[in-house]
Amino acid sequence: MLVCSLQVWKVEVTATEEYPHFKPASERKGFIHLNVSVLPRQTCGLYTHTQFFHNYPGGFAKLASLIYGGDLFFTILLNPVSLVGCVKILVQVSIFMTHQQNFAHDRLALYTFHNLVRFIQCWTNIRLHWQNPVLTAKMYFSLMPQEKLPVWSNPCSDPRHKAILPPSLNCSNLTLPNTLIVGPQKT
Repeated sequence: MLVCSLQVWKVEVTATEEYPHFKPASERKGFIHLNVSVLPRQTCGLYTHTQFFHNYPGGFAKLASLIYGGDLFFTILLNPVSLVGCVKILVQVSIFMTHQQNFAHDRLALYTFHNLVRFIQCWTNIRLHWQNPVLTAKMYFSLMPQEKLPVWSNPCSDPRHKAILPPSLNCSNLTLPNTLIVGPQKT
């Protein structure tokens, strides 16, 4: 099914917040699988059920605190950076996703990111740039080439991963790895 969807929609880049684990956010990594670049995504506090200011969990004050010096601000501020070029410019890639519902009703996504960008421009010397996903993936993996290969791990060791496993996969009798390939060998 994955291969068919890649062929039909010609997906080149996507993002995930779960690899290798959800927390800590600063440890999220990217990888490339089946020629699809999977970039590490950050969370922004907007979910499918958050469509109105008055219904935001914790109220409007909680949303404002995320933007103005809170978790969302620090996610960008403290995201891992790399030195690039002979001038040694710090480059950081932050990828956020929100839901279509967040652009309707009270337009929480527009409010959140508009105000976050303004706050960052006012209180830091960070220069923000937007670029398309394909260029972002190329830049990300040129900065982090060690992340190209996916790291396979035991899904039973992470409660969030374990919760989405099919019932046929029983963690109590799962022994990983069930195959071990060692190589290359010199002969």
